Amino acid sequence: MHFEVNIDSTYEPSMKPLAILKQVPDTGAIVKEGRTIFLTINMLTPPTIPMPNLVNLSYRSAEMLLRNNKLLVGDTVYKSDIAAGAILEQRYKGAPIKPGEMNHAGEQNKTL
Repeated sequence: MHFEVNIDSTYEPSMKPLAILKQVPDTGAIVKEGRTIFLTINMLTPPTIPMPNLVNLSYRSAEMLLRNNKLLVGDTVYKSDIAAGAILEQRYKGAPIKPGEMNHAGEQNKTL
């Protein structure tokens, strides 16, 4: 069709792998010969990222930090403590996970 295609990728856990997340110009736009179309697609496999430190954060702050790192909150358990609403422990697949340990984006984390 006589135009260039530039493909980039990012990861969005709520979307299917290889789905087009963004296209410039938009679908249906007229593209002149020799121009470039930019596509951003969802990665096939989630990136591996270090687990953030959630301990002593409020639940709301921890949830926001996980979301910003494209991690999902899993099951939560409430324990009475003097620091009401603070994260006391973080777990991944039922086992404690330390800050900095590698984790796949889009996977659920369990916080206590």
